[in-house]
Amino acid sequence: MPFARNQSATKLVVSAVTVVLLSIAPYAVSLAGATAKHTKLPPICRPTQLRPSMSPPQGTYSASVGFKATLWFENTGTTCTLIVDNVPVQGVSGPSHNPVGVGSLSGAVAYPPIVLTNGERAYASVSATSISTAAFKKMVREHGSSCAPKYADGIEVVSSPAVRTDSWPSHYFPLPERVPICTKDYFNVAAGIIRKR
Repeated sequence: MPFARNQSATKLVVSAVTVVLLSIAPYAVSLAGATAKHTKLPPICRPTQLRPSMSPPQGTYSASVGFKATLWFENTGTTCTLIVDNVPVQGVSGPSHNPVGVGSLSGAVAYPPIVLTNGERAYASVSATSISTAAFKKMVREHGSSCAPKYADGIEVVSSPAVRTDSWPSHYFPLPERVPICTKDYFNVAAGIIRKR
C-alpha cells in the first residue's frame, strides 16, 4: 500500500511540473528571441579606422631570444567588431619592403569576435625566433626541415587576403637590426591571437 501511495504522489508531482513547464514555454521562447535580437554585433572594423603601432617602437632583438614586440590596434572610428585571429605578419627588406621568407598566416579556428568602441585597443604579440640557438637547430634537424635564412629589416602586418573590404591595415614597422628570417618550411616569424586590452 505505501508503494502505491508513493507512485500516485510521484505521478502528481510529474504532472504538476509538466503543466508549469508548458505554461512558461511561450515566454521562454519570446525571451530567447528578444535576447538573440540584442546580440547583433556592430559592423566589422574597417582597416582605415584601426591605427596600428608597435611596442617597443622597433621591438627588441638578441641572438639568444630573437625578436619580440607587441602589436597594437586602436579603434579611431565608430564602434566596430574586430575579427579575432592570428595577425598575419611577414619579414620584409629594403625600401620597397620586399617580403623575405615565410610569415605567419591566419588560422582556421573560429574565435569569439571583439567589440571595440572608439579609443579602445586590441593587441597581439609578434616574434621572430632566434635561429642561432642549439635548440632551434635541433628542432629543424629533427623535423627534417630547412630554414635557409635571409635578412629582414622590417616587419609588415599584411592585409588578410580572405577579406577584401574589412581586414587588418597593412603597416610597416622597422626592426632594431637586420633579423634572420627562414625562407623554407620552418616558420620563425609569427604573431599571436589578437586580444582586447
